[in-house]
Amino acid sequence: MWLKESDINEVVHEGWLEGGNDVVNRLGGRASKLQCWSRRVRMKFKEDIEACRKQIELLRSRNDEDGVMRYKAAQNHMNKLISQEETFWR
Repeated sequence: MWLKESDINEVVHEGWLEGGNDVVNRLGGRASKLQCWSRRVRMKFKEDIEACRKQIELLRSRNDEDGVMRYKAAQNHMNKLISQEETFWR
């Protein structure tokens, strides 16, 4: 899943360039960049899931057609995010 993330190539490339000429240093630079990137992605999942939860909570009491449609869309989006997050860590 992480290979599908749009910025992974840039993160790996930057980490490789920062290591200088020594392969061990280059690998260390890449590992460091990937750790930072991983934290950012994990926080983004948490923020997006929390935003969906809040939206679902706000829409829960609406009984009009638009509210029901938006509620279902928010639920579907949250389920997709949770699934992506689980797949990301496999």
